[in-house]
Amino acid sequence: MKQVDEMVSEIRQETDRIWMEEPLELRKIRLGFIDSGAGSYGQYFTTLVFVDGEVRALGYLCLGSLVQLCEDPSLDISHLKTMASTLLPVCAEFLGYCGLEKLWDFHKRFLALLEEDITREDFKELVRALALYVNRLHGWIHFYFPWGLGSEFRLKTKQEIEELKQLIEEKR
Repeated sequence: MKQVDEMVSEIRQETDRIWMEEPLELRKIRLGFIDSGAGSYGQYFTTLVFVDGEVRALGYLCLGSLVQLCEDPSLDISHLKTMASTLLPVCAEFLGYCGLEKLWDFHKRFLALLEEDITREDFKELVRALALYVNRLHGWIHFYFPWGLGSEFRLKTKQEIEELKQLIEEKR
């Protein structure tokens, strides 16, 4: 199908483009310029956290699973279409709201193609292209995520817990 071939080509071109260059949409998110205003109480850290988790889930879990399920002969194309239209929209639409509009656009167009009479091979090529694109986005998010903030939330040692218990008992 010509529409599928064009879309796969477009997704692959975008994946190639962002392979070594951070996508503008991600740069804007990590610097706090989110057109929708996603975030709460005037901060965008939670948006970074959610974007990291949702992109990871979309790429590794949803799209990755669909790639694997394409190889299962017990599932026909109608099963694959149903799974895709069930799994993908929630993550992809939310990520569009968070600033990943290209990701959401690709998914909207893919979901619209599911309404057409596409072959299993067309489905598989689209899902593979989307999976690579989304997982590449996750690589950029993961690279720039402010992991150092986690040092403020250290796990407590048994000794620290015992000291805290002693302090609490002394206050009684």
